[in-house]
Amino acid sequence: MTNVISFPTQEKTYNRNEYIGGSDANRLLYRLDKQDWETVGQQWDALYLEKIGEQDPEDLSENIRVQIGIATEHLNIQWLERELNQEITRNVVVKPDGFMASNLDGVTKNIELVECKHTSERNRMDIVAENYYPQLQHYMMHTDTDMIHLAVIFGNARWESTIITSDPTYQMQLKSVETIFWDCVTDKRLPSNHLDSLFGAKIKAPTNIKLSGMRKVDLSTNTSYKKAVKQYLETKPYVKLHVEAKHDIKELVPNDAYEVTGGGIVIKRSKNNTLTIREEQNNGE
Repeated sequence: MTNVISFPTQEKTYNRNEYIGGSDANRLLYRLDKQDWETVGQQWDALYLEKIGEQDPEDLSENIRVQIGIATEHLNIQWLERELNQEITRNVVVKPDGFMASNLDGVTKNIELVECKHTSERNRMDIVAENYYPQLQHYMMHTDTDMIHLAVIFGNARWESTIITSDPTYQMQLKSVETIFWDCVTDKRLPSNHLDSLFGAKIKAPTNIKLSGMRKVDLSTNTSYKKAVKQYLETKPYVKLHVEAKHDIKELVPNDAYEVTGGGIVIKRSKNNTLTIREEQNNGE
């Protein structure tokens, strides 16, 4: 299948030591604001040593979680194709731009990016989106596109997809961090010695990421909302009692009765044998 893709691609994959890819972006910014700077420095140094060829990348061939993700990618894309009702070009290598490169899991016929993941059955889509936000935004920034399909297999019994949109503010921060890191690579400077530059970058982790344009909202400080919730929780037991009482009343209606009165209610039987209950009207007598 041939698509007219709006960004330049190439047949062969790029040399990962010469560029920053999407997975590299995730290593640089993953939970950056939730880790101590010593740990961040160690992560950056490890990636730096890989980029300058002094350390081999981690061997993931024995990592079962990674291998399951690779093995299920084809099925994942098939499920997304079925949901979108359009074909997807697999394994699209985007031509590097400066130090940025991208190896996409797929691109739809409508030129929309696709990223596939496999995770625990107990995980949630919002957490997956947060964990891979740097990678997803890197892809959109590099290709100058405004959305990406995130398709996720949870365990072995659940599949979901959502749309993550371009976040220009975050991408500016991402570009800043990638530039700081790549300057260290080109100048052969150990990144852990220059982490003070990151403080100036003012990196903030994504919060309340929109999934397919929808967001999670906390209304715990909204007075009207709290009042309505209180009433809902207090009256919930009575709803069950009401349904049970309605059932018990109907069970007491004789099979040959077309109307039953008494106790302030009227019960009528329709031609299709359905019983309806209404309050008995007071005509003011």
